[in-house]
Amino acid sequence: MKEAELVEEVITVLYWRCAIDGHRHTSRRIALKCLNAEELVAKWKLRRAEIKRRNIEMVARRKSGATYENLGKHFGLSKQRVRQIVDRAICLERYKAAKEEERLEQKAATAGAR
Repeated sequence: MKEAELVEEVITVLYWRCAIDGHRHTSRRIALKCLNAEELVAKWKLRRAEIKRRNIEMVARRKSGATYENLGKHFGLSKQRVRQIVDRAICLERYKAAKEEERLEQKAATAGAR
């Protein structure tokens, strides 16, 4: 009867590493795609933050009495788009306030039941 023998071999694996920890790619092309995707995500996040700051400023100016037309000229948008952004922000504020009020009522109800 034959015996099994233990064999040790060294295998060299070549891979391309991108900026993400733990990512290993079999081709340079795929590694570059991954890097480009990371750049796009970073740019998108930066742009999203800029838009959020702009919208907050827009709502604050509207609440202080600025017209949709003046806001549109200042931010380079149509007055209709400004109205949509402001209306949506106000609707979200109302929703958050209602949810917070509901949470406080539930908290008071559970505290009163004890």
